[in-house]
Amino acid sequence: MALGKLHATGCLVAVAIIALVLLNLYFLSSQKDYDVFFETQETISRGARGAVPKYLILVLSKRGNVERRQAIRETWAREYLQNFGWKTRFVVGTDTREQNLDEERFEDVLEVSVPEGYLSLTEKLQKAFETILQNERFQYVIKVDDDVYLNLRPLLEASDSDPPDGSVLGHAIFGSVASSDPVDKYFSEAHASQKLEFPAFASGTGYLMSRKTLAAITRKCTVPRSKTQYEDVYFTGYCRNALGFHLVDDKHFGFQRRLVLPCNVRQFAVVHNLTAGNLRYVHEMLELKMSC
Repeated sequence: MALGKLHATGCLVAVAIIALVLLNLYFLSSQKDYDVFFETQETISRGARGAVPKYLILVLSKRGNVERRQAIRETWAREYLQNFGWKTRFVVGTDTREQNLDEERFEDVLEVSVPEGYLSLTEKLQKAFETILQNERFQYVIKVDDDVYLNLRPLLEASDSDPPDGSVLGHAIFGSVASSDPVDKYFSEAHASQKLEFPAFASGTGYLMSRKTLAAITRKCTVPRSKTQYEDVYFTGYCRNALGFHLVDDKHFGFQRRLVLPCNVRQFAVVHNLTAGNLRYVHEMLELKMSC
């Protein structure tokens, strides 16, 4: 009897293994091959040698966030550089308390002469925009934070993903006001006391605009930078609105919390609030062979 049970157990294990193999083969055969897709896009992107790169990716970072920058270099930034020639630039400020900086080994760190701090982010990003407009070649700029995994596949697949001049594409936020919570890292007593509703703006986790739009926002905006302590509200809200530019709400930039599963993350351009380890984990999720 014991021998019979052992035989039955062995048969069940064998059936389970065969089922897993068949299931894996199904996933492999039915999955959209992202590597092939990237190779096709690479051929299109590099078709004209010497052409101006389509995207420049600007990552708002902090001087001491060395591990996050390295995780980005090893994951999505390397993918876009190798496949398309699209560069990533990390923006950091100055801080005498934090000497950790990786600019000696990497040429992708853009240091601006603005003290690190949440209340100086607008000035920090202003200088970064001015620098890339002067020194970099690109058709569009994508701005993200350094806790974001940037997945451009949904945008590359969409035929209308590139916003026209005079518009900003991202996750639109409406009816927001300055934080009144003193514990909030963005809290400013002066701004909180005004209780003004912000114009619609794109979440700073990730947004996209053309070079011409960026140049206008950077050089022609007359709104005082003291208007708000939020850099995304200033550039994509106040300045965009003052110049008569449009805000395009794109579902791919929606940053609401979601389960980090392959079929979830493949739908979105940004996955937000990640550590260095999380960035690598999301990269592994996107490389899994699984049908969605």
